[in-house]
Amino acid sequence: MAEPVVLIGTERHVLHSDIVDLDFEISIKLPLSPTEQPLPVVFTTDANLSFAFMANLSDLLLLGGDMPQVLTVGIGYPVGSDLGYVFERRAKDLVERTDHEGPSHDGVAPLFLRFIREELWPWLSERFHVSDDRTLRGHSLGGGFALYALFHGEGFFKRFVAGSPDDIDFPSRFASYEQSYAADHDDLNAVVFLGAGDAESHPRFETNASEIGAALTARDYPSLTVKTVIFPDDSHLTAAVVATTHGMRWVFSQSLGWSSGLHSGCSARESPQRRERPEKTRTSQASSPRLRMVAMGRP
Repeated sequence: MAEPVVLIGTERHVLHSDIVDLDFEISIKLPLSPTEQPLPVVFTTDANLSFAFMANLSDLLLLGGDMPQVLTVGIGYPVGSDLGYVFERRAKDLVERTDHEGPSHDGVAPLFLRFIREELWPWLSERFHVSDDRTLRGHSLGGGFALYALFHGEGFFKRFVAGSPDDIDFPSRFASYEQSYAADHDDLNAVVFLGAGDAESHPRFETNASEIGAALTARDYPSLTVKTVIFPDDSHLTAAVVATTHGMRWVFSQSLGWSSGLHSGCSARESPQRRERPEKTRTSQASSPRLRMVAMGRP
């Protein structure tokens, strides 16, 4: 009799949130080998669809010398293969609010962020040897939630990989988040990767990534490192793979003293940004057959 495939080093838990009043499925990927050092933590939303990919990616990037050992934490829903529920529920948890009518779009992102900080994090800290070095990865609405957490998370996360960020509405509310944050702050201590495909089903995905990247660069925050990459010929879902893979390598290359082999890139339009070089550098597929990498780091 055939047996199900099991991802090595993984655990599944169900955690109830009093804040959101909902059960969440928490998927854990431990590193390949034991370590006495506290582990950085990578959180990924949409774990019903993305956790297996993220679990394997953490191993591959570790083996390739592109990332340290981490604890990968997937946040999803204990509903098995009921993707109808998953897509409806994610449109609540990952979005603050929308202009659409109907209960399925009454966003609760502020509560979801509180769940991660006030309930999930203490639960993880009690069970695993983790550090306060936290990364948030998300795509589409998950990428939009990553941007919401960037401006509302009060420094809880250090790194962000936001692929094809979306909040259902277009124009999005990301600009208002950024402007509200800038009105009260003169610095933003974070490493942010924004990515999207130029062949996605709607131009808002590329627009959101490009405009937020440009806005953050223009602020000239001394403790912020940000890069935006638009990948040629990638659709909404293929961009999830390439943006996450490239983004995870890049954000860890900017901190922890981690030296990443990022010089073997792919053809893409890139706007690398840092405080010393606030201008945007974009290379097209026609002008360069490879992704032009620029040495970056926190000033």
